[in-house]
Amino acid sequence: MTISISQELMTFFAIAAVAYLMVGLVIFADNVLSNIVDGVFKNQWMDLRTESYKIRRAIIITYIIWPFLVLLGWPIILHLKNKDQSLREALRLEREGNEGKL
Repeated sequence: MTISISQELMTFFAIAAVAYLMVGLVIFADNVLSNIVDGVFKNQWMDLRTESYKIRRAIIITYIIWPFLVLLGWPIILHLKNKDQSLREALRLEREGNEGKL
């Protein structure tokens, strides 16, 4: 069963989009929950300067750095997959050649 490049790219972008949203949700939830914990248990409601820094950092990590890491990792995954397929093909051809000699 072979998968065409277009299906692989569609799968990649679907996985990347879900991962992109999940990371954003985790960072957002972390910020919100830390504010709630600080406010309820420590009675320290958010300092606006610290909070704006946290939000900016979360936005930079989620929407700028993370997609580039995912996009840089994709060619490496494809290269390793193609290398694995070529090794399997070479082993199959060698096996067929040895069977013909017997």
